[in-house]
Amino acid sequence: MPESPQHPSARAIWTESLVVWVVMLALLGLEAAMAHVVAVPYNTVIALLCAAVELLLVGTFGMQLIRAGTLLRLAAITGAIWLCIMFGLTLNDYLTRGF
Repeated sequence: MPESPQHPSARAIWTESLVVWVVMLALLGLEAAMAHVVAVPYNTVIALLCAAVELLLVGTFGMQLIRAGTLLRLAAITGAIWLCIMFGLTLNDYLTRGF
């Protein structure tokens, strides 16, 4: 069967999965190393960036949004936007409380 955008070859699928797996392991190793380094002032920022990259990798390749239709991509983006709104509202509530 010839390779097409809808039906990639088995070799392409395994190669893509292996690359994503290696990148995820590298990010995990970076986060584990950052947990033991106390002197770096940007630990939280680096950990959040690693988590964002992992989220994009899982969404794009794990959930196959790269090959999904427009409606499914729109639903995923809408869910991410609502999640950001909910986190923002929760943070707003937390920061404005007088303890």
